[in-house]
Amino acid sequence: MKRIIALALIGLVLMCAGCSKAEPSPSAPPTPTLAPGTPGTLTVSFDFERQSGVASNQFAVWIEDMDGQMVKTMVATNYTASGGYAKRKDSIALWVERAKGTVDFDAVAGATPQSGPVAYVWDLTYDNGEAAPAGTYKFLVLGTLRWKNYVLCTGEIAVGGANATAEAPAQFVDETAKECGMIANVRAEYIA
Repeated sequence: MKRIIALALIGLVLMCAGCSKAEPSPSAPPTPTLAPGTPGTLTVSFDFERQSGVASNQFAVWIEDMDGQMVKTMVATNYTASGGYAKRKDSIALWVERAKGTVDFDAVAGATPQSGPVAYVWDLTYDNGEAAPAGTYKFLVLGTLRWKNYVLCTGEIAVGGANATAEAPAQFVDETAKECGMIANVRAEYIA
């Protein structure tokens, strides 16, 4: 009986050995979690209103240099970043196009939030962890409203000098769509 219990315990230990999460790759530095308003950061915030139905509620927030090159993805909703882009080609397609091959999609995946104000913080580093130089950057928020309909909010802001704020006007494929209220009041704030 003791032998059976011992074998069962060994089996249980071996089964659970693969249950723990793997440590992050040393080549991908961990992204620190920073609060909005932390000195030396840029916060992109907006009002988010969850939509009913399928093919909506997907968004991405990212930073580009003034040449349109990806600098850092702050967040992309989990469905799309976890492979949903392969099933739904319309899901934040512009971000997927620019991020493929340069961004670890798993590292930037985030849950779709509940309705209300949301904020994402850029620590002024590239996706590879290197410090980004002071200068002017584009901040982008892209949301899939319903299938091919989307909203793109783009603004520019200087970082590395004095405190700065900027707004990003919304551009829609179809301004009459009822889902146009999904993302509103996009704003960036740099805190020196």
